[in-house]
Amino acid sequence: MQFKKLREDCYANGERIQADTLPPGNIAHYYCDDCHNRLILHVTHTEGRYFEHDLERMDIESARDCRYRLMEDRPCSPSAQTAVSPIRLGWPGVEFYFCVLCDESYLGRKICPKCGEHIYTTEMKLRDPSWALEK
Repeated sequence: MQFKKLREDCYANGERIQADTLPPGNIAHYYCDDCHNRLILHVTHTEGRYFEHDLERMDIESARDCRYRLMEDRPCSPSAQTAVSPIRLGWPGVEFYFCVLCDESYLGRKICPKCGEHIYTTEMKLRDPSWALEK
């Protein structure tokens, strides 16, 4: 189960607490106001201070109905399913390449026909045109 990060809807000893008002390293116990499961205070540079549900000590039955729970079995909408296109990975196609090891340009796949290597090969369209004029 996954839960939203909480900034304030928690309590300790019956009082509402905001995560931003707590000092780092505070060892008090905090609880969710909805499911009453224990929360952990996190302090980060990027996201600041926030509470997260303690997944190791939680009561599963009460956590299932918590309003902060993220639903993972939500089906995707048909428009979202069609928007995702399969990624085609593979070897680059037939293009003009230049092998810097052999100093040779050729049309074909990325493997140099002279030396058989591909790591020294670059696409001709990516080459600096001013370099070719100096030669």
